[in-house]
Amino acid sequence: MARNFYPVLAVSIAALFSACGGGDDSDDNSLTPSGTTQQNQVISGVVQKGPALKGGLVTIYELDAQARRTGRKQQTQTQSSWGSFTLSLPNNWGEYIEVVFNGRYLNEATNQYGETIQLSTIQALKSSKNISVNILTTLATARTKAQAHNSPLSISNSLNLSYKELSQLTGIDARYIPTLNMLGSGPESGQASLLLFSGALSDIAITKQVSTQKIIDQLAIDFALDGKFNSRGDQWLRDIQNLIIGSEKGYLGKYAASLKQIASYEQIPKISDLPRIVAFAAKPTAAVTISSDNQGYVCSGTTFKLNSNSRDAFGGDNIRNNWFQALPPFPKAVDLTTRFTEEVTVTAPSLSRADGLFIPLIVVNEDQETMEPISDTIVVGIAVLPSSDSRCNTDTDTDTDTGTDTDTDTDTDTDTDTDTDTDTDTDTDTDTDTDTDTDTDTDT
Repeated sequence: MARNFYPVLAVSIAALFSACGGGDDSDDNSLTPSGTTQQNQVISGVVQKGPALKGGLVTIYELDAQARRTGRKQQTQTQSSWGSFTLSLPNNWGEYIEVVFNGRYLNEATNQYGETIQLSTIQALKSSKNISVNILTTLATARTKAQAHNSPLSISNSLNLSYKELSQLTGIDARYIPTLNMLGSGPESGQASLLLFSGALSDIAITKQVSTQKIIDQLAIDFALDGKFNSRGDQWLRDIQNLIIGSEKGYLGKYAASLKQIASYEQIPKISDLPRIVAFAAKPTAAVTISSDNQGYVCSGTTFKLNSNSRDAFGGDNIRNNWFQALPPFPKAVDLTTRFTEEVTVTAPSLSRADGLFIPLIVVNEDQETMEPISDTIVVGIAVLPSSDSRCNTDTDTDTDTGTDTDTDTDTDTDTDTDTDTDTDTDTDTDTDTDTDTDTDTDT
């Protein structure tokens, strides 16, 4: 039954995601100017893949408690070259809304107007004064709908979960994801990271000759399942990583330059705004486990297994860097550029004294293509202890006869007699005779 769950869920998520823009809701579909009579809930925000062009369609849907559209909607257009929009909604709308954008945008990777794209976000109506609609909120929308439709989680809890999961993947503070504006609001490191991620995605679309929308859709469907990238989304994330890894500042500078035609210098993210570690561009590192107790040494002549799991440097497991050495002339810990998943069986040599065992490992990617030099070969260093070392000597069964015989005889006799007489003519006679004889014979 578990095998059928994910494919069915994937189809339902795909259907949800494809229904984000427009739809065939029966409610009024005309453009609604702000300030209309009896509409007093003003919402405003910005759309950014790159910044959305003026005249793009923005549709706001009312949602029920399961994040499903109720049938009521209002529409407006983006009103500036940086994707801003404003709209007034009826004051009797529900607690949550979905904002969907369909239109063109300024492509940060090419500095040209991109193709038509669809982005979305889910927001609480009471906090809809500073809405952001971008790639990250689009992923959060898909994840939130999947959770609200298929689990007991409320929309609020589903949203918060999706933001936390996105934070783990991108390194951007979860608190700022729903309002992050690469040209204005949010922490500077978050603005820079969002621009870098968004621009790199466009570059990958060009390189792979696919539409940017296709990549976004596949990322969203994958992320919606469990808040991670496991299938096609994982491959797109690796493509982004391989593109910008080691050149994060250069790519950010390229994408920032594209924004100069629509924004001031003060608004555009700076290279210095990038965090020290860009999570989605961090090199995976190998966390080697030598033995089940992770003791860091092996005994002479024993056979052991060397295995590992990939961990991103950002928020990953602590790495024992002294176990890793690059081949000369790079004597330092090595960050791998691919996952190290193979298990290696090794027999330690028989030694009369402690020494080091150094095992060279050639790292290949999933397509069995050897990686580039410097990061394709590592040497794992392990301490090998002689059999005489106390840590390797596990035989503690020792029989010693000293020829001494000790005989101890202890005899304890206790006699207790208790007589109790009360006014109620109840006579209780308790006689307890305890005789304990202990004979201990110890022969060492």
